[in-house]
Amino acid sequence: MKRHISHGEVNLLEVNEIPTTATKINPTADQIIKNGFKIANSEATGNHHLVKINDQIEFFEDNDGTLFIRNLQPTTVECVDTKRHDSITLPSSIWKRKVSREIDHLTNIVREIGD
Repeated sequence: MKRHISHGEVNLLEVNEIPTTATKINPTADQIIKNGFKIANSEATGNHHLVKINDQIEFFEDNDGTLFIRNLQPTTVECVDTKRHDSITLPSSIWKRKVSREIDHLTNIVREIGD
């Protein structure tokens, strides 16, 4: 069975491989905070979800914007404000990032959950 790790509204699903349609991305300065790559934005509070960067981690993005993480050694997932969510260890593997969604039943709009 593949692993599923949650960090607040961010879900990391273990997968067998990165799709051939995904391209490797190099994090830009605005995507890096406290030596961590921002894997989920926090529009309201600024408490973004981060994956700590090391020399054994790579990030890929598929055509539809899906983020994949390949880490050859364990790393840490945390928030900017470490008191908001516990920091967790992300074991070595390939991970697909999914953000939980919610539906506004009055407007019938589906959106990603954010802090």
